[in-house]
Amino acid sequence: MTQASFLCKRFFGVASSANFKLSSATMPRLRKRSILLDGHATSMALEPEFWTVLDAMAVAQGMTLAALIARLDQGRGERPLASACRVAALAFAGTR
Repeated sequence: MTQASFLCKRFFGVASSANFKLSSATMPRLRKRSILLDGHATSMALEPEFWTVLDAMAVAQGMTLAALIARLDQGRGERPLASACRVAALAFAGTR
């Protein structure tokens, strides 16, 4: 199974990425959460599926979601935090 097929099946419930088009019907709404990073309150919006994977990732690593996001924040470089979280969630889901 290709990575694209895996992701399509995992996140959108379709078997293949061939001829698959994203629409408002297939894209879930973003869910915003408040986060405290380095003593500063911020918020981040991700699709519910990414929050679910990040929650599982935090549990698997024996840390809170806040601690996981703080760690991702420290290692993200110039990448936006939401993007870093999505990439980490995809990498984690790909190992399952």
